[in-house]
Amino acid sequence: MTKTFVKRWDLAPEGLFASEYMGLEWLNVPGGPRVVRPICYDQSHIELELLKEGPPTPDHAFEFGRRLKILHNSHTPSAIPRLYGQSPYRNQLFFGPQRRPLIFQMRPTDNFFDYFVQSKMEPLFGYAGTMVNAADRKLFDRAVSKCQSQGMILFDSAIVHGDLWGGNVFWTAEAAIMIDPAARTGHPFEDLAMLDLFGVNFFTQILQGYFNDNLPTDLEYQFKLHNLFPILAHAVLFGGGYYSQFLSNLYYLA
Repeated sequence: MTKTFVKRWDLAPEGLFASEYMGLEWLNVPGGPRVVRPICYDQSHIELELLKEGPPTPDHAFEFGRRLKILHNSHTPSAIPRLYGQSPYRNQLFFGPQRRPLIFQMRPTDNFFDYFVQSKMEPLFGYAGTMVNAADRKLFDRAVSKCQSQGMILFDSAIVHGDLWGGNVFWTAEAAIMIDPAARTGHPFEDLAMLDLFGVNFFTQILQGYFNDNLPTDLEYQFKLHNLFPILAHAVLFGGGYYSQFLSNLYYLA
């Protein structure tokens, strides 16, 4: 019998494992990065193929970047318009640790900044409560307004992993494999920004595979913007110095 990996939580919020299962199916596009194969799920568990760990290599990192670009150029599985803020399960997003997920109701839109503010940051400010004071909120508004006015490079919405920190890139002897998604349609640089934020093996090679040595001129600016969401989410979930990092990004952008 083939061994599998099971994640179980009897008190899981409705849709947690359905969202993961469907998200993995969304991400499994022809030519894209390998994703862990989902086998089955119900309200309290998900069963996945069991992966065997291997050493990270520059070649696998380059190929992962190349394939990630293919994923980001792919269309959603259903014949619906490519909007920002779509997700495979009822347009809900589960972000964070399995036992402490932050839950967001996406509001699909054709405008990136509406998606960024209304579907992601506004609800996150609600979770943050008094952590974000009035002055910091004005600083955020000023940063977003500046990004809009300066003509930040935008792209069509893309299928993104959505929580692509280094721990969700599983290295095997054959490839780098994506696990534990928060899949949705968003800006393609959301995935790259998270890889940069928390670090990943051979990030330089991943970027080379993705951009073919044609790096955008505003990449650092993009990363600072897209990482506002995961940094503040980590401040809400884990505290520590994440909030000061959030403010540092805001001052850079504003």
